[in-house]
Amino acid sequence: LIGCDGIYEMMTNKEICTFIKTKLNNKEKLTSIIESFRKKTVRQRLIVIFLNLGGKGCDNMTAILIVFK
Repeated sequence: LIGCDGIYEMMTNKEICTFIKTKLNNKEKLTSIIESFRKKTVRQRLIVIFLNLGGKGCDNMTAILIVFK
């Protein structure tokens, strides 16, 4: 996963790897995986904003998923 800092402010590297690995093991399409990932990070961002926990994740949340076979 290549992503901007906003992504990595919302999830740790381990959380991201576990999330994506689980989806890949379930044979999900890459477009479905990245869409699920986007929804998860945006949902976490909204919780941070709602709870007024600061600006974490409130910038660009761009990500690209590349799988080498």
